[in-house]
Amino acid sequence: MLVSVIKLISGEEIVAEVTLDEVNQVTLLNPLQLMLQQKQDGNGGLGTMILPWAVSVEGKIVISKDKTVYIAAPKQELVDQYNQIFGKVMAPRTPKILIKG
Repeated sequence: MLVSVIKLISGEEIVAEVTLDEVNQVTLLNPLQLMLQQKQDGNGGLGTMILPWAVSVEGKIVISKDKTVYIAAPKQELVDQYNQIFGKVMAPRTPKILIKG
């Protein structure tokens, strides 16, 4: 399963571990909803808020592919946040300690 962003025809944007199958179904695991919110920095910019989605459901969720507008790869920053929320092990992208010998 790959972490992907799914836009539903209802307008909801979801980030989840996604599997596509041959019968036009999309399986979601650990879905989270993405929502825009105004940043509190005073510049009027927008940020992304991550909220639980389908909180009354346990396990995988199967939806019909025709209920999706798109399925796309998220920005690496979002993947890192998602993995942090669900306790996935992440390898650092760049070394943080340099040792000169």
